[in-house]
Amino acid sequence: MKILIMSDTHGLTKEINEIKNRKKTQQPKKHKQCRHTHQPTDAILKKNIEVVKGNCDCDSNYLDEKIIELTPGISCYVTHGHLYDVKRSLEKLSYRAEELVVNFCFFGHTHIAGVTKINNVIYINPGSIKYPKGSDEKTYALLELTEQTYQLTFYNDKGLIVDKN
Repeated sequence: MKILIMSDTHGLTKEINEIKNRKKTQQPKKHKQCRHTHQPTDAILKKNIEVVKGNCDCDSNYLDEKIIELTPGISCYVTHGHLYDVKRSLEKLSYRAEELVVNFCFFGHTHIAGVTKINNVIYINPGSIKYPKGSDEKTYALLELTEQTYQLTFYNDKGLIVDKN
């Protein structure tokens, strides 16, 4: 299974569709993302994307967090991250993820791509495809799950691999 992860898109639509279409040619089965947006909820949900509320979102239809079963026995906590002060540290976020007993946590807010493992939970921040920080690279991530392992790859907005692991 392949999961496309984007965050902090801040209203982009053309770029999101280009990335989705590029990855469709690689047969992704699911698309998940945590993101900022200034679009109506219906426009996004029609595109087969999981969305959570970011700090710039006003739409009350968005949830602050979701738990998604990626495959049987493998779950993911998705939140934007601003409610957990992730710009300071991942401590509060890690408490929540451990409380929920998940395998993965997708988050954003910092606009900095990265991955880390804390107490058997893998935390993935795909960065931002609009306003990256810490780098000039506009990034997103693709998580590939198999029965035994996972592979995470970061890409720039042009679809080229970016080394963030």
